[in-house]
Order: sequence, then C-alpha cells, then structure tokens
Amino acid sequence: MNPKTNLDQQIEESTQNASDIHEEVTPLLSRINLHGVITQSMIEDAEKSVNDYMRDSRRDKGKTLKKHMSVLRSSGRGGSLHDKIKTLKTLTDRLHKLDSPKKSEGTIFKRWGMYWKNLYKDYKEAAVDVVTECKERPIKSTIYGLGLAGGYYCIKNNPDERSYREDLLINEMKLTQVGESTRNPESIKHVNLMKDCINTNTLRRFTLGIFSIMWIDNSSKNCTSYKCTCNYLKPQIISLHERIADVGFINKWWILDRKMIDYDINNDEFANT
Repeated sequence: MNPKTNLDQQIEESTQNASDIHEEVTPLLSRINLHGVITQSMIEDAEKSVNDYMRDSRRDKGKTLKKHMSVLRSSGRGGSLHDKIKTLKTLTDRLHKLDSPKKSEGTIFKRWGMYWKNLYKDYKEAAVDVVTECKERPIKSTIYGLGLAGGYYCIKNNPDERSYREDLLINEMKLTQVGESTRNPESIKHVNLMKDCINTNTLRRFTLGIFSIMWIDNSSKNCTSYKCTCNYLKPQIISLHERIADVGFINKWWILDRKMIDYDINNDEFANT
C-alpha cells in the first residue's frame, strides 16, 4: 500500500472521529491541512478563548485549560492527526462547560450572602468611578453636585395641600383684622373663591416633585353623576392652565402671596374721595 493510500486512510479515520466533536471545533478542524499540522492561527484562536476565561473569577478552571493549551502547542510539532483532534475536543468541551451556567450551589443562606456581597461590590465600584470622575473633571462635577443638591432641596420643601389650606386660613384672618372699607377687593375675591373651592371639594393638587400646582375641578370627588364620571367630560390636560389656582415652590404659594400684597389698601376708597 503506497503512502498516498495510507494518508487517505488516516484522513478517513480522523474524519469519522471528528463527527463526535462539538460544533464549536468544526471551524478549527477545517483549517487543519492534509499532513495533520495545526496552524498557528488556530492555536492563537484557542489560546485567546482560554485567556478570556482566565480573566474570570474561575481561576482554577482557567489553569486547567492552560495545561491543555500547552499540550495543544506540543501536538503542533508532531503526532497523529487523531491525537490533535482529540486534544482540540478536550479543550473545546472544557470551554463549553465554563460557558454553560451551573446550578446554584450551597444553602439559601450562602446564596443570599453571595447576592448581597455582589451587590456591595457593584455599588463600591460605582462609588469609586464617581470619585475618580470628580477628580478628573472638578468643574463638571461641581455643576452636577449643585444641581442635585438644588433638586433635593426643592423636593424636600415642596408644599402640600395642607400647607395651602393653612396659608389661606392665615390670610383670611389677616383680612378680618382690617376694616371692611379698607380691604383690598382683589384679595377678598381670591380668598373667598379658594374658600368656596375647598368647601365644595373641587380644589385639587398636582405635584411634579420639585413644585406643586393647585387647580380647580368641575365637581367634588364624591360626586357619582354621569357628568362627573364620564372621561370625555372631565377636564383635559390641555386646558389645565386655565384652571390653575396657585403654584407652590420652596414652601411658598406664589399666587396667593401676590394676591395678598397691599391687602389692607382699598384703591376704590381713594378714588371715591
């Protein structure tokens, strides 16, 4: 039997053994020449996969794969094609095992502890990145810091509906302490309108986090008539600006305070004289 026939027989036997190899080895096998020499580029591809997993936390398995890498390099200098294919199969199977997820090991307390440990690591890395960014770009970090501090201050001092009722009551008491002839008509009109809205339960509060809006609804929340429950008859967002009664920002209701300016001065009184 001539050498060519022996080579064909060896290739046929190796091809039959290669049918059991994992599909990840197939592109590597196609780059093996007829003489059974493993190319340098194929070794570099396999070594790159091993190095990628070496960077992972599973160091012990990465070291085991590194041993197989040395076997793969030595097989490139000699040996049968069958041995080289077998070495490639072992290496690829181990890479596949590393890549496939494993079932959770240990008790529930260990898994719970591992969860909080990983969570702590994530937040620690995020904090380190923030500190590093602040050191590298101090001006940008200062602007962001002031913005966050200002937003937090506005949120903490966002007035609620209770504070509006209290301010309205205080302003009403101020008006009662002034003679009727010297009261500002605009102040009286606004305070009486807000009192009627509170009594009819039509005053609503809408908050955007950093500020609040008091607006006037069509009817009370307790009303169950068709006109009050029909979605098509309810106030629409596009008409909300027409219903705004006040705007609250930094513990202050701005429209109410503006209406109470010169509440003890009646301009009509001086006009009649």
